[in-house]
Amino acid sequence: MIAGLFEFIAGVSLLIAGVSLLIAGVSLLIAGVSPLIAGLFEFIAGISPLIAGLFGFIAGVSGIIAGKSRIIADLGILAEIQVVSNWTCG
Repeated sequence: MIAGLFEFIAGVSLLIAGVSLLIAGVSLLIAGVSPLIAGLFEFIAGISPLIAGLFGFIAGVSGIIAGKSRIIADLGILAEIQVVSNWTCG
């Protein structure tokens, strides 16, 4: 009977130790997931400037094309003015 009592106490002690280890395991799991979530947000934060830079690049290329078109148009107008001027003046 005394041996059974000691076995019962040992079983309760092992149960408490098992619960403690379970709580420690859950804590470690949460500690491992937290940096993963933080890393995901850092990844998203890193993608945002990349996308903004891509749109800035596209806007820059569009500006270059628009400027080139404007120069060509201005040269065309100047050529027309020259032709009209030559025709009217001389």
